[in-house]
Amino acid sequence: MLQRDDSAKHALERLQAPLTQYSLVRTVNINGENFDIGSDWHFPIELELAEAAAKRISQAKGSDILFCGGDLNLTDKGQDSSHWVSSFLHEVSKSYAVVVFVPGNHDLRGRDNPFQSFELPPSVVMPNQFTPQVINTESNRLLVGNVFYDLKFIDPAALDLTPEQLREFYKTVPDGKFLLNGDLSTFPEMTDIVARKLDESIDILVTHALPHPSLVTFRVTNKDDRHFALERELDIPFICDPEDDQVRAHKRGMTAEQFRTRWNLKSFFMGSDLLSHPDAQIKDGLHCVYGHNHRGDKKEITVRGRRVTLLTHQPQ
Repeated sequence: MLQRDDSAKHALERLQAPLTQYSLVRTVNINGENFDIGSDWHFPIELELAEAAAKRISQAKGSDILFCGGDLNLTDKGQDSSHWVSSFLHEVSKSYAVVVFVPGNHDLRGRDNPFQSFELPPSVVMPNQFTPQVINTESNRLLVGNVFYDLKFIDPAALDLTPEQLREFYKTVPDGKFLLNGDLSTFPEMTDIVARKLDESIDILVTHALPHPSLVTFRVTNKDDRHFALERELDIPFICDPEDDQVRAHKRGMTAEQFRTRWNLKSFFMGSDLLSHPDAQIKDGLHCVYGHNHRGDKKEITVRGRRVTLLTHQPQ
């Protein structure tokens, strides 16, 4: 048994709480069709938990299709969770006709060729590293693709950061140590490939990391024209609250400036601005199912004049 930290203990509590209090999935209706969605459960890598977690999900089942948005395990120490993930998906596929699985950064840490490391049943749909999947359901056409961090979320200069600072910060975090050997170079290509597949025939986009920067926040000491322009263009909330920064910084034993810088650096590694990519041709009414950021559950935005609904379910 692994030694459990607070996050792992909290994940275990989800398996024991009443469903009315803590459900690992929720059911959403998109174009008249029901789907179950869930991600970022961060369970300890203990095989006996795979069956328990799958049973918990089946108890809340409201559809025959599950969108599993990744980060099934907590692997901050670089553990290889591929066997656990494979076991879990075999178990959960007993309850669903189709499981759409997008591996998260936690699911891919600690090994070479991680996208090839899973052994999955035929009913599980998973995109390979550079190969998105397009599938049709009764009422929707789905694009399932890998999106991570291409450092193009917004211009880092708007936060007085440089690309070099972002790269150096990445080296210090678990992904930089354990995900694809810390190599950021393939991530922009992943985004480009998904963007070229995202056309007006797609009703639902499924990714792990965020497809649009409006789903994160950045902190600034003063708002200027750059920030107001980005708020208007991308609906990004810029937080300007020096007093709150000071309180949060004090709890972490750092200065307010250090806190803001670290907050903003972390925010860049939430995803890519896939929806605004020049090759993406999104339809009006597109739905995006995502994970990774542990915040929010539904948001309506407008991207280049098109209405987009952003959906997630990440138990806190």
